[in-house]
Amino acid sequence: MNPNRYHLFTLAALTAMSGSALCQDSKPLNLSIRVGQFQPAFSAARDEGRSWFAIGGDTRIKTLGVSSTNPGTSSYLTISFDSYSKGDFRAMPILLNYVTRTNELYFSAGAGLTFAGERDDDEGDKTRVGFAFGVGYDFMQGRTPLFVEAKYFGNSSNDHLNGLAIFLGIRL
Repeated sequence: MNPNRYHLFTLAALTAMSGSALCQDSKPLNLSIRVGQFQPAFSAARDEGRSWFAIGGDTRIKTLGVSSTNPGTSSYLTISFDSYSKGDFRAMPILLNYVTRTNELYFSAGAGLTFAGERDDDEGDKTRVGFAFGVGYDFMQGRTPLFVEAKYFGNSSNDHLNGLAIFLGIRL
């Protein structure tokens, strides 16, 4: 799968998630969409470019609870789709994430599958175990909530596609 198809697949998945949710009344869709830059951590991928385009999103699938002892603290599970690529390197992690939030600040940790490929790989794209750790901040509330987020993406058996992504996003 070429890098542009990864981004298109991610965009299609996000559109499908938001499309089914748009049929609901004026309730929040629990969908977050983000764009930003990925910076690979290791030289083989960094030689391709220090800054890569990244796109992604997530949807809340289960609210785990609100703390009665700490107002403003809650936790929930999300499914996330992300895509980042440059040249012959590409990755698309699909992860189940645990998110804990205190007011505007939130932390996440996720695990799942990463569909990845790189130039030296004669066998084509491979599926690997993927993970991510993130921190974010909702800096604008109201009708159009905006957020910034930093995520470290990693995957098993190959560190070329590990690195840090910085995103700007919107909650629907």
